[in-house]
Amino acid sequence: MMEAIRGFWVASATPLATDGGVDHARLAAHAKQLFSKGVDGVVLFGTTGEGTSFNVAERVATIEAMLKAGRAGPANSDSSLSGFSA
Repeated sequence: MMEAIRGFWVASATPLATDGGVDHARLAAHAKQLFSKGVDGVVLFGTTGEGTSFNVAERVATIEAMLKAGRAGPANSDSSLSGFSA
């Protein structure tokens, strides 16, 4: 059974690198800042429908980078992406 999505989730803009791809480091830093402010989750590719601007491989790579960034932070701290859900 899937857990219901609860709390306050924020649709995040997708920062881009100079090559037009997703800037994973800036996106992770932004998400960490949002979590430190008390949000419960972050919706990737969610503000202006930009998700369709990226192919499936790019979207998967972005989710994997966010999950990796979440594991890199200390557990249960403001610098962790522990609330990130893919």
